[in-house]
Amino acid sequence: MEARGEAEADDASLAEILAHPDISAQLHRPEEFSKSQYGGSHKFLVSISVVDSAGPLRFVVDSSDTVESVIRHALQEYEHEGRIPPLGTDPRPFELYSAHDISEALDDKLRIGDAAGVRDFILHRRPDGDRIAAQKDDHPTSWRSRLIAAVAAHFGSNSSSGDSHRP
Repeated sequence: MEARGEAEADDASLAEILAHPDISAQLHRPEEFSKSQYGGSHKFLVSISVVDSAGPLRFVVDSSDTVESVIRHALQEYEHEGRIPPLGTDPRPFELYSAHDISEALDDKLRIGDAAGVRDFILHRRPDGDRIAAQKDDHPTSWRSRLIAAVAAHFGSNSSSGDSHRP
């Protein structure tokens, strides 16, 4: 009988704890509570599949990051890992789609934390992405692009002058 009385007392104290406004708010609106508790943003892991590339990129983002900054970070990770085909680091020619709803690209100014809990994305070049990339300055941004351009310029100038070292 005594154990039953203790269980009822524990249930009563648990009910009192759950009735507390802060605990109640946390249980019924966990996203709102965590945002207010942690200053309005939190970090989470995203997975971004790049069209025509093997395997997704995975990295941590802040919920207050914009879609444009996430695209920029994904392109930097892609380049850092040495993946092919080379894409450059300019985010303007690319769009980010939710992996669950590929009917419409996410707005570049949207905060990634406002993407309805989505953590899996697809990165794709815009249909007019080549035109957008061409509007940017003409010099390549990646070290690989600069190296390839330098080698091509060197061998291109040597072959035109007739100083070929080939037999």
